[in-house]
Amino acid sequence: SKQTVNHFEKNGAITTKIGLCHSLRKLVWFDSVDVDGFYPKCYALVESEDTSDFIEEFKAIEAESILKKYMKSGSASDAKVSTALEICKRRVMNLDEVVNNSLGDLPLVTKEEWQILADHSTSEYHPERWVKRLQRVFKKMPRSNSKQPAKLRPIDKDTQREVEQVLRRMEEKFPQFGINGTGNMWIVKPIGSSRGRGIRIFDSLREIMDYVSSKGQQYVVQKYIENPMLIKGRKFDIRQWVLVTSWNPITVWMYHECYVRLGAVEYQRHEFSNTFMHLTNNCITKNFKRGIQEIQGNMWEQKTFIEHLKEKYGKDLFGERIQPGIKKIIEWSLKSAQDTVINRRNSVELYGYDFMVDDGGTPWLIEINSSPAMDYSTVRVCKS
Repeated sequence: SKQTVNHFEKNGAITTKIGLCHSLRKLVWFDSVDVDGFYPKCYALVESEDTSDFIEEFKAIEAESILKKYMKSGSASDAKVSTALEICKRRVMNLDEVVNNSLGDLPLVTKEEWQILADHSTSEYHPERWVKRLQRVFKKMPRSNSKQPAKLRPIDKDTQREVEQVLRRMEEKFPQFGINGTGNMWIVKPIGSSRGRGIRIFDSLREIMDYVSSKGQQYVVQKYIENPMLIKGRKFDIRQWVLVTSWNPITVWMYHECYVRLGAVEYQRHEFSNTFMHLTNNCITKNFKRGIQEIQGNMWEQKTFIEHLKEKYGKDLFGERIQPGIKKIIEWSLKSAQDTVINRRNSVELYGYDFMVDDGGTPWLIEINSSPAMDYSTVRVCKS
């Protein structure tokens, strides 16, 4: 009765990538919260249903991206825009419209539509086949013949108005419209790895599926936040320590200060291979040796972050929006797993929550770490 244990049984419901992905989908059972408002879409590419859902989501966001780029570029391919427009119209339909148009049994993106949207056909990607491939039954996919690039023409005013209307409806309906951006970028993570190991970024469905099928590991794929808030041109995330002393009732303590971890180099969205640009883990950024380190340890303490935001935005964005959002996300994430994690007396557990912030100041949960590093490896941790 006097022994204290520093973990709860089945804590993997929130501290593993696939566990968190599944647990947050159950949040609706405990709270009327839309998980899409704080957790980028995530799929386990070892399960048929998840793989199928991911493929459909990738294709849908590809159509969304085409319309967004159409509005920015001033010219576009007629076939791609008209096809993307029809797909996005279907996405924003309500249930009655879907029934009235007899669309209930049809895929959101048909095989023919995808062949128009994509530079090559991935219509043969079936979830069951991919699960078998992930189990090391590897089969090469047939590739379509190369095509001539589509002819571009200036934006038609009527089409522009229609696209604007559809994009406006999508922004109202889908909480992740902003982070989806225009690149349809996804981040692929090995389920059993930590500290940024094995993480890759892609904007091609074929490349994602080929990659995860060839590595002999299990992966999750998560939507990349394409509109991150930057500090001095760099990506960053926020590490927040959280202590849970009971799961029934949920009793949680949040450390009074977080700290900010920055990428080692300035952010350029399309340079996928540069881990120093896209990942902020200390075990990665500490290995960057070129040039002079402008920010000591590539980290900021909370006070410095707050002052930076006040100077940049003219208000206390951290106190008014970011920190309250972080608190709510911590609460929601714990609720989502409260029927899975086993409560035990005389037990406590420390978690390291990682958040990103988009360019509008909205925090997004990335992952929850068990036994977060608290050694004196950085200046910020020493001060904390």
